[in-house]
Amino acid sequence: MARSKHLPVPPRTDTDALVEAWGTRIDAPLLQLALVHRSYANEAGGIANNERLEFLGDSVLSIIIAQKLYEQYPDVAESDLSRMRAATVSQQPLAAAA
Repeated sequence: MARSKHLPVPPRTDTDALVEAWGTRIDAPLLQLALVHRSYANEAGGIANNERLEFLGDSVLSIIIAQKLYEQYPDVAESDLSRMRAATVSQQPLAAAA
């Protein structure tokens, strides 16, 4: 079975329109990088992908959740807070929240 064709990375004019619609300022090259999945980058031949940004985003999300749990549950042990954070930032709860 042949591999499916992926859509190309959106041109900068499209990402500029997206940023304008959001009403915020975002580094355009960074936004374009965020939109490139590893599978597309591999097929396109060596272009950068969003995995490092994904790592950073996961870390930021984890620390935000950790802070909220720490503040909300002052009497809960560290091991329980760690389990709660892991359950909160796992794929299933995040997909449900999205």
